[in-house]
Amino acid sequence: YLSTTGLGMDYTFKPQVQSDANPYMFEMTMANVGALPLHGIQMNVEVFNSAGVSVFNASSDSTTLAVLDTASYLANQTFAPLSQGVYDMNFWATSDSISTSDISTMTAVITDSVYGRDNNVAGSAWRVGRQCGGLQLANKFDIYAADEATSISAYITDYSVVGTIMYGVLYEVDTTGGSTSYLPLDQTDNYTIQPADRDAWVTLGFNQAYNLIPGMYMVAIGGYMHPLDTFGINVSGPAEVTMSMIYDDGSGCDLGSLTPPAWYWITSTPMIRLNLGNFSVNNINENTFSGNLSIYPN
Repeated sequence: YLSTTGLGMDYTFKPQVQSDANPYMFEMTMANVGALPLHGIQMNVEVFNSAGVSVFNASSDSTTLAVLDTASYLANQTFAPLSQGVYDMNFWATSDSISTSDISTMTAVITDSVYGRDNNVAGSAWRVGRQCGGLQLANKFDIYAADEATSISAYITDYSVVGTIMYGVLYEVDTTGGSTSYLPLDQTDNYTIQPADRDAWVTLGFNQAYNLIPGMYMVAIGGYMHPLDTFGINVSGPAEVTMSMIYDDGSGCDLGSLTPPAWYWITSTPMIRLNLGNFSVNNINENTFSGNLSIYPN
């Protein structure tokens, strides 16, 4: 990723347009915990599609790894999936004296428009609309190709109170001033949580699509201070340092030692996704499509 923009975050859901602009790069860290140097050590990766068919494989250059030494290896090819779908990625190590190691696996989904970093399995949660204050929970995303931000999706906890108000915010992440700042670009209308929204995904749309140029952006879900009406967002999987954030508005939640209002980074990935507008259509059956299009709900 050092040859492109962005910070090389792991994306479990990645729009085809963004994947094409910045193909997957594979890295692996290996340690020699034996009593002798390892010669010809290298990483290997193989990718399978949803049908279990191998669609890509690569390896790194080989080196000698000294006793109790650790090194990082980069595959000598990148992978740009040709179509949308689920891809399973297997990583393992080999050397002259060791034919294979344990296999580490990752799964990624190439989508038409959904951009996500969570593992899609609800874990613990952060309260956002709280008695002590209205917080914001956020994820950062690299934009590699010009696109449009159309909406934000979030997974609402099962303990959220029906009738609670929430909203979404789009930020630009500015790292040029020596310290990171977050510039608000757009905000959705307020949304009232319904009974069916608990333990489920909810999507909040912007009033109009917001044009994004390559760079880093952040999407957040916010709430308001209320003695009874509270809600939370689930997290799923670990987060890279400073890539998932929470905002203390200074109403009294006192999340840390910084003078509020302040942003703090968290170690788990919120189930908050960015939905983009540029997506590909494989074909339209003109005999079926008469020119009338209806979308429900909006």
